[in-house]
Amino acid sequence: MGLATHIAAKSGIPLPLGEAAESIYSHVLQQQPDLARKDFSSVYRYLQTAAQEGKQVNLGGSTGTVSL
Repeated sequence: MGLATHIAAKSGIPLPLGEAAESIYSHVLQQQPDLARKDFSSVYRYLQTAAQEGKQVNLGGSTGTVSL
């Protein structure tokens, strides 16, 4: 994900969904660093677990807080 957003930024191409996905992934890794060796599917598992536990997830930036 980082490679795609980096290339888009260098090319002057907006990639808002890519940037949002990268931000979410970064947030999840801050919460659970052991997921760093996993792909983006680890984010879905993280969010699914949070939803099952009724947690609010603060995704930071313009995405804000999501109640699950």
